[in-house]
Parts: sequence; structure tokens; C-alpha cells
Amino acid sequence: MIHVKIRPDGLSVDGHAGAGPYGHDIVCAAVSALTFTLEAALRELSQDGIESCTEPAGHVSVKWQKLSDTGRAYVDAWFLGICMVANSYNCITFV
Repeated sequence: MIHVKIRPDGLSVDGHAGAGPYGHDIVCAAVSALTFTLEAALRELSQDGIESCTEPAGHVSVKWQKLSDTGRAYVDAWFLGICMVANSYNCITFV
């Protein structure tokens, strides 16, 4: 199960979907692609200062002090994508 935690100052994604063998799990791949793209967009395309961590394996966290309108739009788009994956596969919980 993938656990997604969203807070006013950041988000974290932990776990493994278990929808396929390790390295071949399409749900994990989708969540990873969305989350790593969010981290890159916030870092490279916005003026928002962020801290991120991708250790240990199966964990990603992104933290910020304050998001610009652009940063908030990126997070909102990420959330829409995560919700679409969650609605298609029963492998994601929001905590």
C-alpha cells in the first residue's frame, strides 16, 4: 500500500503498491513519475525554495515554507494525478 500524506508545509509518499513485482509495478511507476516530476517542477520551474528527500527506497518527501501561485498549481496538478491513480487502483491511502 502506498501512503500519501499532505500537510500545509509539504507532502510525503511512502510504501509499495503491491500491484506487481518490484520494478514492474505500474502503480508505483505512476506515483513515482508524478512525485518526481512535482519535485523537479518546484525546484526548476518555480521560485519556491524546497527541501526533498528520496531515501530510503520507497520514500519521497517534499517540504516548503510557502508556495507561490505557480508552486500551488504544480501541487494541485500532482494531487489530481495521484487521485486519478488512486481511483483506478486500490493501492493508495491518504493519511
